Amino acid sequence: MGQRPAEWLEITGVLGVGAYGVVYSAMDLQSNTPVAVKTLNKLGLEPRQQSFQQREISLHYRASAHPNVVSLHKILDTPDCTYVVLEYCPEGDLFSSIVEKGTYVGNDALAKSIFLQILDAVEFCHSQGIYHRDLKPENVLVTDDGRTAKLADFGLATTDPISTE
Repeated sequence: MGQRPAEWLEITGVLGVGAYGVVYSAMDLQSNTPVAVKTLNKLGLEPRQQSFQQREISLHYRASAHPNVVSLHKILDTPDCTYVVLEYCPEGDLFSSIVEKGTYVGNDALAKSIFLQILDAVEFCHSQGIYHRDLKPENVLVTDDGRTAKLADFGLATTDPISTE
């Protein structure tokens, strides 16, 4: 890959592809640490779609003050694309840990701990007036050999306490 959207950021691979963008593995060359970079394409977007992207970034940034939410480190804004630089969680998502790796099979204490961490993150978000609206194992990343849960993907998040969507 080796793509460099900025002098301090080098894209190293693809982590996943979603409906609104691609998530890449990358290296922050200033801190020499691995990061994840979510790209949000701005070309051809209507103002309403642009405001959804800005809402996602803003709400994720506010929520990332919690240790069980993926940290949002930096934003790189270009005319064509917004690059959201995030904490890198190399172990992937909770769904893969459950289904493919069997991390929690026979370990009720660990499963309970993960569930409580997710509840803590959601409770924190609610205390900040942020409602995620897309809670599922695919949107929870894990670290520390599956012992730590991190809420991710605020693309459907809102500040509306009641929604008809």
